[in-house]
Amino acid sequence: MNGTWKTLVFLLLLGALPACGELTSGGFGETEVYATADDDPESDALARSSAPRLQGAAPPAPGANSAAVLALEGSLETRLQVFLRTDASASWVEITDGPVDLTLDLDGEPDESAGENQVSAGSYSHVRVVFHRVEALVTGGLVVEGVPITGEVGVELGSGGTLTVERDVDVEVVADGSLELLVDLNASVWLPAASLVTRTVAGAVFQGAVHVRER
Repeated sequence: MNGTWKTLVFLLLLGALPACGELTSGGFGETEVYATADDDPESDALARSSAPRLQGAAPPAPGANSAAVLALEGSLETRLQVFLRTDASASWVEITDGPVDLTLDLDGEPDESAGENQVSAGSYSHVRVVFHRVEALVTGGLVVEGVPITGEVGVELGSGGTLTVERDVDVEVVADGSLELLVDLNASVWLPAASLVTRTVAGAVFQGAVHVRER
């Protein structure tokens, strides 16, 4: 009887081996993330014109066209981290190698690489971007409440010194393949919402403007 049970256990284990292998043989693919200050100013102009005005915000200046394309000039400095995860997992996989410092052109060109990593092949449905710093140095093109603005304009971070943006995505990492993601900060959407007094933009406004898509 003991010999029979040992044989059955051995056969069951032997039969389970291929199945276990299938769970871990999906392989890995390379994922790289890029960032841009403004990928599509024309779409951003339409977003500004159709967006509801925030409570307490000043009305547009007489003659101002909220659907005008902003020709922003200057640079945008940011420090960020980017993570991915699947629906089936509660764990985030970091694409960047810790916080990455980037200097982006406000005109949106070119995209800057923020980092890359090998991740398990499969479908990913959520992306998280943690901002440790967002500060624009505007040299032209920005008008707030009818007043031309130049100089530094920052984004208000949370009490912990960071601001997190999470988005749903539908991207696939293929074994031995590559995936590119683009984090679009959409500067022309949130910069016009800056306070003339503090030269800062509310974190919630910035969070609502950031877009992430496959590149």
